[in-house]
Formats: sequence, structure tokens, C-alpha cells
Amino acid sequence: MVLRDPKRGVYKRLVLEGDKICGAVLYGDIRDGNWYFELINERRDIGAVRSQLLFGAAGIGAAGAGAAGAGAAGAGATSVGVNAADQA
Repeated sequence: MVLRDPKRGVYKRLVLEGDKICGAVLYGDIRDGNWYFELINERRDIGAVRSQLLFGAAGIGAAGAGAAGAGAAGAGATSVGVNAADQA
């Protein structure tokens, strides 16, 4: 899944494996980086909110965001992922 907004300088790419996020690349608006990182590490099923994931925890609302919250505010670049070997 990819979201590009050149005017705002935002790029988001989420790598999915089934109904789980296995990687994320964020550039510009990284405020949801912590939230995506938790979804990846906890291997949470995102099937119910899949179509809204790129809009972040705030776009999904409290019910869909779960205990992970909205992440830290900020701008910059970040990349997170889980190595297949670490999943064993």
C-alpha cells in the first residue's frame, strides 16, 4: 500500500503479508511510526481497518487504533520492518 502527497512532502508505504503489516517506510509525516511499529511487532490482524491504514491511527479512530495509540508526533523519515528469520 502506498500513499504519496508531493505537495505535503509525504510518502508512506506499508508492506503487508495477509492481514498483517510486515514493514513500513515513512517520509515526511512520521507521526504514526510508533503505531505501525507496534502493529508490526505485535503481528496484529489489521483486516478490519486495512483500507484506512495509510491514514494512521487518528484516521481509524480510537476503536480501530486499539491500545497502540496514535504514535509520536514528528516529521522526517523512518523505516521499520520484521525480518522473516525473527518471526520463527
